[in-house]
Amino acid sequence: RMKSLEVIGSGKISLNRTGKGRLYLYISDNIEIANGGTVNNDGDPRDIFIYYKGSSPVNPGGSTKIVGCLYAEKSDIVIERSGGITGHIITGGRNVSITGDAEANVRALYAPFAKVVVANSGSFRGALVCDSLAAIGNSRVIFDDSIKDTFLDIWKGGAGGGITYERGIWK
Repeated sequence: RMKSLEVIGSGKISLNRTGKGRLYLYISDNIEIANGGTVNNDGDPRDIFIYYKGSSPVNPGGSTKIVGCLYAEKSDIVIERSGGITGHIITGGRNVSITGDAEANVRALYAPFAKVVVANSGSFRGALVCDSLAAIGNSRVIFDDSIKDTFLDIWKGGAGGGITYERGIWK
């Protein structure tokens, strides 16, 4: 748990592949992953979960790669300039943009209040729940259900144990 996370330039977060654990990051105020920074690059999206409470947009731009599951309570998501996210994305924000040769390869992008814009060679692959969608300027939006795990099982720690929900307060 931290107030701020910065992974910039040659910065990276890598996971040791010998264990079976998962990394959970709780960020309350600011997240900046940019300009070539990587999080779990070449890893499995089920190995890292990023929970972000702040209101500034999450912007993995400039050849940045995030391989993991992202929950942004109220912030917008801006993936641009060859940036990319592979995993799941849940946001309560009002805008999601994937532009400038950026990619979102997800099982699901759940953004029920958001206008999603895929533009200028941006690419989206996965399932999408949003308020509205605009695909502009050589963009690609591809429904893909080839990942056979279920969305909720990944977030709640795997199948078999049952899924429960509870309302909590994150202070």
